[in-house]
Amino acid sequence: IIERLVQYDPGNADWQRDLAIADEKAGDAMAALGKLAAALAAYRKELAVFDRLAKSDSGNADWQRMLAVSSEKTGDVEAAQGNLDAALPSYQKEFAVFDRLAKSDPGNAGWQRSLSVAFLKLGDVEAAKGDLDGALKSYRDALAVAERLAQSDPGNAQWQFDLGIGNERLGNVLLAQGNLEIGR
Repeated sequence: IIERLVQYDPGNADWQRDLAIADEKAGDAMAALGKLAAALAAYRKELAVFDRLAKSDSGNADWQRMLAVSSEKTGDVEAAQGNLDAALPSYQKEFAVFDRLAKSDPGNAGWQRSLSVAFLKLGDVEAAKGDLDGALKSYRDALAVAERLAQSDPGNAQWQFDLGIGNERLGNVLLAQGNLEIGR
């Protein structure tokens, strides 16, 4: 039904969004079933829609966020397929969007957390590709954001959890580098 509505009125951004969300849900279902090729195809369709919407209205933070999320989901499937060379640009796109959003509204904890997660995703791919120096930088950047969030609200369990994840990933890279001195 949504595809017909989009064909009837391709300029209707709400219908475009609804179509992309339907593709995302299909991708989520396929990923849950382990059908990664089908999930990737659905996420790429979603990504194409949000890419168009984000370009058509660069000031719309919702379109930008949805573009970043669909980039992350695409990267997650590419990484799960072992295609790290494809996953890296997907995560870089996610990072670029959340970096802009976080800089545009430094007090927005949601944008800050999303930026920290984007750094982690980059670091994961860099580490998997053997770029330990790149991973170290990405994890340190993620940890810096997580530390600011945790300090701003010490009772927030999510911020504390993110801090733990950042420290764990950083420690893993330091260990892989043979660096047994904490924080070096």
